[in-house]
Amino acid sequence: PVTSRHVINQFTPTISLSFAPSERATLYLSYSEGFKAGGFTQRIFPPEAVTPDFGPERVQNYEAGAKFLLPGRMGALN
Repeated sequence: PVTSRHVINQFTPTISLSFAPSERATLYLSYSEGFKAGGFTQRIFPPEAVTPDFGPERVQNYEAGAKFLLPGRMGALN
């Protein structure tokens, strides 16, 4: 049997800010980080002596936007 091990500790922060300049409008900003651990390829052909592995994936996400409530609460624009 082949045994392999990965130990992963990853901090992934998220921060969001919003501001409502009026009752019908909201502005927002957000930042977040994401992480997906690597792993091992379970099926390989032709067989190899060592279990192949793949590294982790990381992403940084930025978002900015506005939300507006239409007059008479007929709908919203985002």
